[in-house]
Amino acid sequence: MTDPEPDGGKAGTPSAAGDDAAAVAPPRPRGKIRKTLGYAFLILCAVGWIAFAAVPFLGFSAGTTAAALGILLVVAEGAFVIGIALLGREILRKIRALLKSLIASARES
Repeated sequence: MTDPEPDGGKAGTPSAAGDDAAAVAPPRPRGKIRKTLGYAFLILCAVGWIAFAAVPFLGFSAGTTAAALGILLVVAEGAFVIGIALLGREILRKIRALLKSLIASARES
Protein backbone atom coordinates (compact mmCIF):
# COMPACT_ATOMS: atom_id res chain seq x y z
CA MET A 1 0.00 0.00 0.00
CA THR A 2 1.39 3.41 -0.94
CA ASP A 3 1.08 6.55 1.09
CA PRO A 4 -0.67 9.38 -0.84
CA GLU A 5 1.41 12.02 0.92
CA PRO A 6 5.20 11.94 0.42
CA ASP A 7 5.91 13.04 4.02
CA GLY A 8 3.99 10.18 5.58
CA GLY A 9 0.80 12.13 6.21
CA LYS A 10 2.29 14.26 8.96
CA ALA A 11 2.25 17.62 7.17
CA GLY A 12 0.39 20.29 9.08
CA THR A 13 -0.07 18.25 12.25
CA PRO A 14 1.27 19.55 15.56
CA SER A 15 4.37 17.91 16.96
CA ALA A 16 4.23 15.55 19.90
CA ALA A 17 5.47 18.34 22.17
CA GLY A 18 2.21 20.24 21.61
CA ASP A 19 3.69 22.88 19.31
CA ASP A 20 0.66 24.49 17.65
CA ALA A 21 2.85 26.79 15.55
CA ALA A 22 3.43 23.95 13.09
CA ALA A 23 -0.31 23.83 12.35
CA VAL A 24 -0.45 27.49 11.31
CA ALA A 25 0.24 28.01 7.64
CA PRO A 26 2.85 30.66 6.84
CA PRO A 27 1.54 33.83 5.20
CA ARG A 28 1.47 33.75 1.43
CA PRO A 29 3.94 36.06 -0.25
CA ARG A 30 2.41 38.92 -2.17
CA GLY A 31 2.52 38.24 -5.85
CA LYS A 32 3.94 40.60 -8.39
CA ILE A 33 0.57 40.77 -10.17
CA ARG A 34 -1.20 41.82 -6.97
CA LYS A 35 1.32 44.60 -6.35
CA THR A 36 1.17 45.78 -9.97
CA LEU A 37 -2.63 45.84 -9.91
CA GLY A 38 -2.60 47.75 -6.63
CA TYR A 39 -0.35 50.47 -8.05
CA ALA A 40 -2.42 50.53 -11.25
CA PHE A 41 -5.55 51.22 -9.22
CA LEU A 42 -3.79 54.02 -7.32
CA ILE A 43 -2.73 55.55 -10.65
CA LEU A 44 -6.33 55.23 -11.88
CA CYS A 45 -7.40 57.11 -8.76
CA ALA A 46 -4.97 59.95 -9.51
CA VAL A 47 -6.10 60.11 -13.14
CA GLY A 48 -9.71 60.23 -11.95
CA TRP A 49 -9.01 63.24 -9.73
CA ILE A 50 -7.15 65.03 -12.53
CA ALA A 51 -10.11 64.40 -14.83
CA PHE A 52 -12.41 65.58 -12.02
CA ALA A 53 -10.62 68.93 -12.03
CA ALA A 54 -10.74 69.18 -15.84
CA VAL A 55 -14.40 68.29 -16.52
CA PRO A 56 -15.92 71.69 -15.58
CA PHE A 57 -13.79 73.37 -18.26
CA LEU A 58 -14.87 71.07 -21.10
CA GLY A 59 -18.04 73.03 -21.91
CA PHE A 60 -20.64 70.37 -21.18
CA SER A 61 -24.11 71.28 -19.91
CA ALA A 62 -24.61 71.56 -16.16
CA GLY A 63 -26.41 68.21 -15.96
CA THR A 64 -23.77 66.38 -17.96
CA THR A 65 -20.99 67.96 -15.91
CA ALA A 66 -22.69 66.97 -12.65
CA ALA A 67 -23.18 63.40 -13.84
CA ALA A 68 -19.57 63.13 -15.04
CA LEU A 69 -18.25 64.53 -11.76
CA GLY A 70 -20.35 62.07 -9.75
CA ILE A 71 -19.16 59.12 -11.80
CA LEU A 72 -15.53 60.26 -11.60
CA LEU A 73 -15.79 60.69 -7.84
CA VAL A 74 -17.13 57.17 -7.32
CA VAL A 75 -14.64 55.58 -9.72
CA ALA A 76 -11.63 57.43 -8.26
CA GLU A 77 -12.52 56.59 -4.67
CA GLY A 78 -13.34 53.00 -5.56
CA ALA A 79 -9.98 52.64 -7.31
CA PHE A 80 -8.25 54.06 -4.23
CA VAL A 81 -9.93 51.59 -1.88
CA ILE A 82 -9.22 48.63 -4.18
CA GLY A 83 -5.59 49.73 -4.61
CA ILE A 84 -5.09 50.00 -0.86
CA ALA A 85 -6.74 46.61 -0.34
CA LEU A 86 -4.39 45.00 -2.87
CA LEU A 87 -1.23 46.65 -1.55
CA GLY A 88 -1.95 46.11 2.13
CA ARG A 89 -1.26 47.97 5.33
CA GLU A 90 2.29 48.94 4.42
CA ILE A 91 1.18 51.38 1.74
CA LEU A 92 -1.55 52.75 4.00
CA ARG A 93 1.08 53.49 6.66
CA LYS A 94 3.24 55.23 4.06
CA ILE A 95 0.31 57.38 2.92
CA ARG A 96 -0.54 58.32 6.52
CA ALA A 97 3.08 59.25 7.23
CA LEU A 98 3.17 61.40 4.09
CA LEU A 99 -0.05 63.18 5.06
CA LYS A 100 1.19 63.76 8.62
CA SER A 101 4.42 65.29 7.33
CA LEU A 102 2.49 67.51 4.89
CA ILE A 103 0.19 68.70 7.65
CA ALA A 104 3.12 69.35 9.98
CA SER A 105 4.96 71.37 7.35
CA ALA A 106 1.79 73.35 6.58
CA ARG A 107 1.35 74.23 10.25
CA GLU A 108 4.95 75.45 10.47
CA SER A 109 4.47 77.80 7.53
